[in-house]
Amino acid sequence: MATVKSLLEEGKSLIEAYELANLDMKINQWPKNWGEDLVVSLYGFIEIQVKVELPELGITIELEKEFTKKGKGFAFGAPYAYNAKVKVPSKDKNGVLDAINRLEKFLSAWRMTEWPSRAISYWCYLFSRGGGAQACLDSEKLGDTKRALLAVSKYTEHQQRLIWQAAWWMRQYEEPLFNNPNPSVFREYLAYWNAFECLIEAICDISKPKKLTKPQKNTLISCYLAKINRAPTYEDIDKLYNQVVNPGLPQKVKHALIVCFRVVGNQYYEECFKKQPKESRLYQIRNDIAHGNIVEYEFDKRLRVENALSRLHIIVNNMLSILSHQRLMLDSHVDSCYSCANYCAERMCSLNLLSPNERYWRFTCEKYERNKSMPE
Repeated sequence: MATVKSLLEEGKSLIEAYELANLDMKINQWPKNWGEDLVVSLYGFIEIQVKVELPELGITIELEKEFTKKGKGFAFGAPYAYNAKVKVPSKDKNGVLDAINRLEKFLSAWRMTEWPSRAISYWCYLFSRGGGAQACLDSEKLGDTKRALLAVSKYTEHQQRLIWQAAWWMRQYEEPLFNNPNPSVFREYLAYWNAFECLIEAICDISKPKKLTKPQKNTLISCYLAKINRAPTYEDIDKLYNQVVNPGLPQKVKHALIVCFRVVGNQYYEECFKKQPKESRLYQIRNDIAHGNIVEYEFDKRLRVENALSRLHIIVNNMLSILSHQRLMLDSHVDSCYSCANYCAERMCSLNLLSPNERYWRFTCEKYERNKSMPE
């Protein structure tokens, strides 16, 4: 935690600080029997029949299978595994990531020889994650579930289908660790983005956005051309098409977010499509994953996605909560209760607009007044 605090003071996000500190701690606890090797467990639908020695990659894999001890199982749930040893140039973050990159290269080359493909996975405790929270269906949660079922049933059949599809996508990455000890952050991000688009369509169907008439479009185009006072470039034409002629997804997103979150919706829209640098935009990250521009074993890329995922989480979950009449989570990064002058030290609304038993988020309510002492 001391390392986390130090990294936060350097300007790292909480997610980056925790991930870097956790990796640093585990490297400092390097098992003595590993020596100068990073030891990982290979498992899946695999059978290794020859000893693997690849000095150019620094990889050695013995023939012996490792089986679970009686009464104990592997963290990754396989019946057996092979120990792969990968030489590390140094026992630090860069050395470990270099070893992982070489291991990934070997596994990718192995995959190239298999058709159809087979499941080939690896597990290393340096990158293992902690356990997840258990879901508990008590009487209160059952009441919430019934309220959600009733709320969704009141929408049209098309709207219901979109809402249920969104919830389905959000459930797909949520595997227990005993099924998948190495959950993919990239897969989770795409699942949440798919859910996001389903909810956008549902909300735009419930509250249809106003469409510009042809005269309005002509006026906007004329004003833009008059403003630039030059021959339009390809970039100008592309901009006018996407913003005026056929706004597409961004304008749907903006409309739906404002319907859900009012003033805060504009801030969420900026995070999706306008945030700087461009690499931090939620939509850009979705594109980079979907088009194969980044891979998860590159540590800095994974941290970039994890940071964005924390933002996508709260947006999508709160959208679904609004539609299903559930409680909402406060978001400390936007103009909401947290940044309101009426939000007192006891984490309550001094105007008594918040129930003492709930953490309702009032977005930017009519009584909102920005706390001047808070940073912008």
